[in-house]
Amino acid sequence: MDSVESIRAEVRSKQRSLAAAYILRVYLSINSLGFTVSLPTIMKEFGALDFYPVLMVLNTASMAILALVGGKLIDMVGVKRMTVVAVTGVSVAAAFAAFAPNLSIFVIFYIAMAACHGIGISMPVAIICDVTHSEERSRYMGLYSAANNLGLLVGPLLGGVVTDNLGYHITPLYPLFMPVVVLFLIIRYYPKKQSAVRQHLDIPGALLSALVIASFLVVLNVGGKYFPWSSPVVWGTAIAFVVFLLAFLFWEKRSSRPLLNLRLFKIPSFTIGVLMVLLGMPSINLAANYVTLYVQSGMGYSATFSGTFALPKTCFVILVTVVLGGWLSRHTSWHKGLLILGACVTFGTSLLLFFGTGTGSNTLTILVLYVVTSFYGVGEGLNYMTAHPYYQKDLPESDLGSGISVQTLCTTMGATLSATSYGAVLNGFGGDVAVAFPYMGLVVCVASALYLVLGIFFVKFGTKE
Repeated sequence: MDSVESIRAEVRSKQRSLAAAYILRVYLSINSLGFTVSLPTIMKEFGALDFYPVLMVLNTASMAILALVGGKLIDMVGVKRMTVVAVTGVSVAAAFAAFAPNLSIFVIFYIAMAACHGIGISMPVAIICDVTHSEERSRYMGLYSAANNLGLLVGPLLGGVVTDNLGYHITPLYPLFMPVVVLFLIIRYYPKKQSAVRQHLDIPGALLSALVIASFLVVLNVGGKYFPWSSPVVWGTAIAFVVFLLAFLFWEKRSSRPLLNLRLFKIPSFTIGVLMVLLGMPSINLAANYVTLYVQSGMGYSATFSGTFALPKTCFVILVTVVLGGWLSRHTSWHKGLLILGACVTFGTSLLLFFGTGTGSNTLTILVLYVVTSFYGVGEGLNYMTAHPYYQKDLPESDLGSGISVQTLCTTMGATLSATSYGAVLNGFGGDVAVAFPYMGLVVCVASALYLVLGIFFVKFGTKE
């Protein structure tokens, strides 16, 4: 009888923990994208709309730095404690940012929210990997993808409605019941199957990584706008970036407790997989953040209307992952073909965005944007089912946590690099998003072309590398 109760308790613990992971993923998406929809309104109120591209880069850079640190913190203090810290931090910082009295205070709490988000974004995947077996993980990761895209749908839609009708101050408050549920489930039901490993955080590595990212972003955002590209300020910062990068790699290679486990990159499938994850981010970032900016500031529509463009993308992501997820797990020979198909869809759709927007016809542009976001959803769904499992394919079980941390870093770095690129495009057109937006599609074309090359020549499913 005791064994039966023990089994039931284990199953209940697993189910509640998985539920917490999915709810957390939904909440993080709703909170982040809800704020994104209201951000143009907030920037207009502070009279700082030109600061929008810089703020987006700061946001994704903060997430990138803390995502890398977050994996080590999980090892040090455990999943449960870090989940509590991250969820609480995101919720509190978002609430304070919403009621900030001026731009400076808003930026401080907005970046704090992004930093906690960077830690928290690893938690759902860490929970899933910790409470499931490898043979069943693809199923639960598919549900994770559906949860993520549910948040991507609800966040912009409700965020736009709330911003237009109740004010942007309410945007981060209405979903606060979700982190409360997550904290209850994690504290009450998370299995005590592992203990934190006593080790020191790689402080020099963390500081060097911050300097690498910061100097890189300064070069791309200051050059050509505030200083000429030939300016000593730009070149000096670029040289500093190279020096910091080499110092970071030198330190991490010799550290006994590295922040970034460089030996994982000796596994070909891992290196190719995380590169594809990084190259898949420009289309996701464009659809999630810059379509909203273009529709509101470039075309003059409301936040509510701009939020509707998340609907087709999210529906197609969920449709692709739900319909093809189970089938693909039984027909592994199709993995590479679908990976290549996803890259082709994204590339072709980006060309449509370049030629079909900015034509002077709002009706045609709106139709093109709905088509573009729909097919970006197809590409994202195919990417998630192929590239994300690929980087885990040959990872030893003992290195799975480190792999998740590196993949999360590549995801946020992909968002950072694409945000920086879009900021550079905006700067090149004098900050006129109406003129610059079509050219952002060319950034996605380049990324998806590189993705396609990797998929055709380097991806090898079904073999141990």
